[in-house]
Amino acid sequence: MPNYRWICRVCSGSNVPSADICATCRSPARLSAVEIDRLQRSLFPERAGEALHGSIYRFLSKPSGWMPLSYALVTSVMMLQAAACGGDMCGLSGIVPAILLLPWSLLSFLAAFVSAALANAILVLALVANTYWLRAIGKRL
Repeated sequence: MPNYRWICRVCSGSNVPSADICATCRSPARLSAVEIDRLQRSLFPERAGEALHGSIYRFLSKPSGWMPLSYALVTSVMMLQAAACGGDMCGLSGIVPAILLLPWSLLSFLAAFVSAALANAILVLALVANTYWLRAIGKRL
C-alpha cells in the first residue's frame, strides 16, 4: 500500500494513495516484473505482439546482427589498411587482421610461400567464413 499517488504498472492507470489494488484493472499494487508481464499478457492480449523497439534496435541487439557485421567491417578495414601500407612498419599493421582471422592467417602465411594471390584469397575467404560462423553462432544464442 503506497502512501503516495501511484501508477499501475499493468495498465498505466492512476491510483489514489493507500490503494491496495488498481482502480482500473484490479491488479495488486505490489507485483514482481514476472507478475506484471503475466497480467499484461492476460488483460491485454492484443498488446502481446507489440514491438518494444524499432527494427534497427532489434537488429543491433541480436548477436546474429551486430556481431558478424562489426567483425566483417573492422577486419576488412584493417586488411585494406595493411594492404595499402608502405614502408618499414607494414608488418605491424597486419597484426590485428592476423589475430582477427585466426587460424586462417596461419594457413595464409604458409600459402604465401607458394603465391601471394593464394594467400590473399585465403584471407578473403577466411573473412567470409568467420562472418558466416559468427552469424550462425548468434542465431543459436
